Amino acid sequence: WQAAGVWSSLAVVTELACPLAPWDDDVLTMEWPSLWADACSRSSPVAAEQVAQSLLDIQTVFGHIPDIKAKGDVSCQAVQLMLTKRRQQTLEAEDAAEAAAAAVGGSSA
Repeated sequence: WQAAGVWSSLAVVTELACPLAPWDDDVLTMEWPSLWADACSRSSPVAAEQVAQSLLDIQTVFGHIPDIKAKGDVSCQAVQLMLTKRRQQTLEAEDAAEAAAAAVGGSSA
């Protein structure tokens, strides 16, 4: 394998544990049997949080989703949670970059 150059052409394969499944080219669905009961009857935020995290996970692997549309209260809540988490991640990354730059700048002086 190595002599044939196969090792250099291997890609990293990882698992993306995501409860969202493609329904159409531009539609995702969540196959969660108790979703309606969790989201509405029990007033649990778990469903919206799970959708928000799943959307973030997808964007981590495939890139930014430019246009996300939501229909219904829980879907809108999920999108807002995702946007809030994405802003937090961006701020944390900027803070980490500033800290790294300060550490590099401080060590050369």
